[in-house]
This record gives sequence, C-alpha cells and structure tokens, in this order.
Amino acid sequence: MSNVNEGVEVVRAALQLVFSEHRLDQIDELFAADFTQHSPYAPPGGRDSLKQWWAGQIAVIPDITTTVEQILGSGDKVAVFRTVHGTLNHNIPESRIKASGQRLQLRAADIFRVEDGKIAEHWEITDTGPMYQLAVFQRAGR
Repeated sequence: MSNVNEGVEVVRAALQLVFSEHRLDQIDELFAADFTQHSPYAPPGGRDSLKQWWAGQIAVIPDITTTVEQILGSGDKVAVFRTVHGTLNHNIPESRIKASGQRLQLRAADIFRVEDGKIAEHWEITDTGPMYQLAVFQRAGR
C-alpha cells in the first residue's frame, strides 16, 4: 500500500458502495483476488463467498446500510467503528427471527488489511444484542 490514506479511502469506498449501495460488482474492484474473511458472522472464503453472503443479507434486509462512526489507519490496517441499519423483511431462520418489518440497528468494529489498493483481509466484532433481543422477545410473544 502506498499510504495510510489510500487504505482508509479503499475501506470507506467498500463500506459505501458494497455495504450501503449494494453494488456487488464493486467487490472485485475493492477486494483482493485472494481476500480472506476472518469474521465469525460471514462465511470464510474469498470474493465469491463474500458476494453470495452479502446478496443473502440484502435479500433479508433490503434497505441495509452502514454508517461510519470512526475510521483510522495505521500501516496497512484500517480500523472502523460503524453502525448498521435496516428493516427485517424476511425471516432469519438460523437466528430464529420472524420478520415483521422490525427496524434493526447493530454496531460493529472492523479491522481491514489493505494491500496494493485492495482489501486483503477482514476481521469483525458485532454487537449482536439487538438480534438476540428480537429472537427472545418473539419467543416470549412480545
């Protein structure tokens, strides 16, 4: 990577174009061919796995967007604190959540490694409390 600012801008572009505007075609432009996913919330694998997984998320939450709260770079790493917003329009069976138009807001912290102007690796921690609360409240009939 030529500089930290380039890495920050690549990550910012990915979060906007792919994860807010749902431009799956930009994954090949912004993620390295040998991209490695370390997030426990997404399947491991490269760009094709990322495309399939994100298309599935968009199907469940069609208006999903991400808002960058903080972003900073150091060396080849970019750290992001963000908020994910959307409306659940389809059930999430693996979480035992039945969709009924609930608004969802999650907070996430990510680390991206950028190499040669593309995202090469990703790690993530997400506050899944809001999803858990939806599932618990539904089972309790609230």
